[in-house]
Amino acid sequence: MITPLNNQDFEALIKENHQPILADFWAPWCRPCQMMLPVIDQIATEYADQIKIVKIDIGEHEDLAEKFNVLSIPTFITLVHGQEDQRLIGQQTPQNLKKMLIAAIEKANG
Repeated sequence: MITPLNNQDFEALIKENHQPILADFWAPWCRPCQMMLPVIDQIATEYADQIKIVKIDIGEHEDLAEKFNVLSIPTFITLVHGQEDQRLIGQQTPQNLKKMLIAAIEKANG
């Protein structure tokens, strides 16, 4: 499941969640972000029980984009135990995202 978040929700999720988190920083007007939607949906289904996926609209939540120093979109950040693990910027292949997620899952479980 993909969850849209605001700053308060995000802070609570980090504290309460024990799974790795994939944060997708995006905007509705961003063409590469739109092209990533089916990829993110597929990954959300495939890794539903192993990782939490959140979408953060940078136009509505500039504070979170600033907190994570997001300068380009789409930006994908994995968080393990509340800390940034890896970051990918721009349109990605499913393989690149999966490789990043697998590393985050292994780090969280290891």
